[in-house]
Order: sequence, then structure tokens, then C-alpha cells
Amino acid sequence: MIETEAQRTRTGMLYALATFGAWGLNPFYFKAVDQFPAIEVLAHRVVWSSLLLAGLISWGRQWPRIWGAVTARRTLATLALTSLIIGGNWMIYIHAMDSDQVLEASLGYYINPLVNILFGRVFLSERLSRTQALLRDKPLMCLRSSQRQRRLAITG
Repeated sequence: MIETEAQRTRTGMLYALATFGAWGLNPFYFKAVDQFPAIEVLAHRVVWSSLLLAGLISWGRQWPRIWGAVTARRTLATLALTSLIIGGNWMIYIHAMDSDQVLEASLGYYINPLVNILFGRVFLSERLSRTQALLRDKPLMCLRSSQRQRRLAITG
């Protein structure tokens, strides 16, 4: 069966909605396990994610590609560094949930794509298209508006 562009778009939108829905439920999960140390929650997340990923890799018969990646020193170093960054991100998020900083953590995830754009520009010399620049500017305008409203609320 050949998938049309409209079907691919619809499928992508459903995946995006499912992903955002799952992320929206994350705070409830982390509040439910806040009696456990954050490092233990993180360890479980790593172990269960690894097992799920191993199953997906096996299902897709992609072990030769994985082996190729981990035997290349530079790729392995990059994977190790990015794994540490992602683990740190998860740890901060779990700690934020444990310490009732849900709004602050949400704002961090809202700003995260903007930081990724900055990193892409600084480290990879990437340039944004006009459409991408407009999409980048919208959250920045929302943040500025939010700050302005907050300042007005404080000063009365």
C-alpha cells in the first residue's frame, strides 16, 4: 500500500498529539513516585527505556547498525556525551517534579527548542529558513509578553 502525503501528515499529527499527551501526563507519574529518590527513578527510566529500545532494535533487525555506531570511537564518544546530557535533563526534570516546580519545569521544556536552535547556530553553523525563523520568533514573543504581564502584575 502506498501512503499518500495526506495520510503521512495525518499519521504525523496523531503521533505528535500522542507525544504531547504523554508528556502532559508525565508530572502525574513523577508525583506518584516522588517518595523514591530521584536517582532511583532515573535509573528505572534508563533500564526500562534501554530494554524497550533493545526490543525495537531487534524487531527492526538493526543490530549491525548499532554495532557499527559503537565501534566507531567518535560516534561512541558523541553517544556517551549526549547520553549524559539527556540523563542530566531527566534528572533535573524529575527533581523539579519532586520539589513541586511543575510550572518552572514546563517553562524549561518550552524554552528547550529555542536553546537547541541556538546550539545548532553556534556549533553547527546552521541557518534557519524564513518559515523556521517565524516559528522560532513566536515563542520568543510569547515569553516577552508573559514577562511584560508579570512585571505589570508586580508593579500594579
